[in-house]
Amino acid sequence: MVPQLQLETAKPDGSGVFTIEIPGFSADPIAVSGLYGGELDLILRHAKTGNRIAILEPESETLRTSGRALKIEPSYPRNLALVAPKPN
Repeated sequence: MVPQLQLETAKPDGSGVFTIEIPGFSADPIAVSGLYGGELDLILRHAKTGNRIAILEPESETLRTSGRALKIEPSYPRNLALVAPKPN
């Protein structure tokens, strides 16, 4: 089983920019344990229906896991760029 937590809900502005606070998971030995460590999935959902639109990926390869999620790090750049992958 993989624990799932809703950390925060954010409403992007007209240009798609939003701000969230990410807890300090890097200090938690359970969150970073395992073969590859932990990762965070950032899910874009429709505001009214709650349906998933996309799982956002970090644009920076250094902050992306092999599963294309956000690596758990002690800190993140202020202007962390996330992208929605294009459908196949």
